[in-house]
Amino acid sequence: MIVLDINLTEDFLDKISEGKSLIHLADGEVVRLGAFPHGMQTGKPSVAFGFEVGDEAVVVAEMSFALLLTAVDTLKAKYGDPRD
Repeated sequence: MIVLDINLTEDFLDKISEGKSLIHLADGEVVRLGAFPHGMQTGKPSVAFGFEVGDEAVVVAEMSFALLLTAVDTLKAKYGDPRD
């Protein structure tokens, strides 16, 4: 499973892309989010994000659903809930 690095600084993209090509999905591009009910070895759910890169590649990032919820809780603690 991947490691999710939660970085709440505004320049985090500069830090991770230093010396590398940065691919920024254009407006209107689709980021797919799906779930696997028993995706973890424990039988707990996992989630996966899918990013199409050009016509020939798809990048998939899968993590536990619990890890995604932790990331969302971290963002909400700093920025509040934008739905309010």
